[in-house]
Amino acid sequence: AVDDSGEVALPTTALAGRRTLIVQNLSKKNVWLGKTGVADTSGIRLAGGATMTLDLGDAVTLYAIGDDAAAQDIRVLEMA
Repeated sequence: AVDDSGEVALPTTALAGRRTLIVQNLSKKNVWLGKTGVADTSGIRLAGGATMTLDLGDAVTLYAIGDDAAAQDIRVLEMA
């Protein structure tokens, strides 16, 4: 679950040969995306209800941290 307690890898294990990663925030709170160590001061904001599509290979790990202690509903779709 993505919350404000620490970064989470999205997804925890990348799909082999991944070329595209789609991240959807179904919660009402912001989620921050970026490299390891991501924070609300350093990440890219994914607002509640928003979707982001990234050209991201399987060698790159995307991390997320939430704006709130409550778990936010984040969906991830990978395409190879």
